[in-house]
Amino acid sequence: MLKFNESEHNLNIQHLNATYDLGDCTFNATHGELHKKLTGKHIHIEKKVSQVFQCLAHAQGDIVTREEIFNQVWPNQIISDDSLNRCIFVLRRKFKSFDPKLKIKTHPKVGFHLIYPQRKDDVQPITNEQFSRRNSDIRPAPITNLTLKGSLTKLNSRLYTKLKTKLKTKLITRLSFVLLIAVLLSYWVWF
Repeated sequence: MLKFNESEHNLNIQHLNATYDLGDCTFNATHGELHKKLTGKHIHIEKKVSQVFQCLAHAQGDIVTREEIFNQVWPNQIISDDSLNRCIFVLRRKFKSFDPKLKIKTHPKVGFHLIYPQRKDDVQPITNEQFSRRNSDIRPAPITNLTLKGSLTKLNSRLYTKLKTKLKTKLITRLSFVLLIAVLLSYWVWF
């Protein structure tokens, strides 16, 4: 689907922070680089993909709608959903090889949110000056399990499926028993 983005958006990509502390990593949006704090390993992210990543990082774990991303990354342009989907695909592929703790969760028909190993309240955008001091002043944030809610949902789903399967099995067993009795009774009546 093609979309035309008007300039009515409230945030402009240039006005967002340039550097983000994302748990074990630091993202420098100005240079399009993602750095690991402990190892110093870094990767470069192309411009548009970096801008999508910046929108997600700026939201600090909250859901960012597709429209918000379109308005910030491609203002006043006619674009298709495929452009955003490609950027998300590229980010996921880079995260998988660089730091598997970084993830992007899709909310169908809504948008996306960035998952990283720290609480949303602990995210503090850092300045380029702090970043340039080789991350010496950046303290790692306490790691918490952000996917606990998702894990509980999966657990509840598994329990429900298991219970449903068990009930189906009991029902089939009882129906089979009733059918067997009916067959035996009909056999006894005929002879």
